[in-house]
Amino acid sequence: MVHYKLTYFNARGLAEISRQLFHLAGVEFEDHRLTEEEFAALKPNLPTGQVPILYIDNVPFSQSTAFARYLARKFGEYEQILFE
Repeated sequence: MVHYKLTYFNARGLAEISRQLFHLAGVEFEDHRLTEEEFAALKPNLPTGQVPILYIDNVPFSQSTAFARYLARKFGEYEQILFE
């Protein structure tokens, strides 16, 4: 089974579309909400130095719009969302 971990601040912002897609599809994921201190420690190790980051089986992906589109397609929601 695929393990998803979405890392972002404790806010809606750029990660909210992906969170909603996980819930809409009924797919379990780890919703890791960072504090400012945690982000400062994690930032040097991030691919782009920014969040959100989506880890798929511990492989990090950045760019929230790109991975939201990936998730929508993977979960079969892309065309439905596109035309609503």
